[in-house]
Amino acid sequence: MRKDYPLIRELPGADDMPPTWEEWRVNLEASQIERAKKERGFARYNVRIRPDLFKAWLDANSLSASEHSRKRYAQNLYDDGLEARRNALEQEKRAREVAERMAVNAPPPPAPWSHRAIKTCALILTAAMILFGLIALKAYK
Repeated sequence: MRKDYPLIRELPGADDMPPTWEEWRVNLEASQIERAKKERGFARYNVRIRPDLFKAWLDANSLSASEHSRKRYAQNLYDDGLEARRNALEQEKRAREVAERMAVNAPPPPAPWSHRAIKTCALILTAAMILFGLIALKAYK
């Protein structure tokens, strides 16, 4: 992003970068056109390099902000994003498979009246048993 460009230029090894973001953008577009002519059929992706995360990555890998390091970092960002998209698609596929299995194996829902009738009959039978039990106790006394 334009606002991050000066921060990236301040990193050690980034002195090969053009002085302004606008110049960098013109150079990038020109190189992309050239590369596209040579590499028909290849896709191009934009990734955002955040200066703070890039600096931390450089420090962790003991690198300077050279052109090679910037390309390598951008490739890592792309690969991480690609892997995350693949994982999300795989999880979505598994969720669909589980939902399909559940739909196939699930018993049909009961008719709206059937469960009420069963509960009502059970309550009536329970009440009748208690009533007959009380009557039987009184009869033996």
